[in-house]
Amino acid sequence: MVLVADELKRKSAKIAAEIDDLRRRISALQQQRAAVDVVIQTYEPGCPRRVDRSLNLTLVGR
Repeated sequence: MVLVADELKRKSAKIAAEIDDLRRRISALQQQRAAVDVVIQTYEPGCPRRVDRSLNLTLVGR
């Protein structure tokens, strides 16, 4: 029984690490996209600003 629990704990830790990595990647991509949007506003001042609702996530445990 202990071996199963230990394996599940390792799996849970691996998943948590992957989630943290994805959060960092998402944050970096959002910053890059915001920078591109600033450049778009420079070239097209009348262009309406985009509201990004594509990442409307509910994060559990944070």
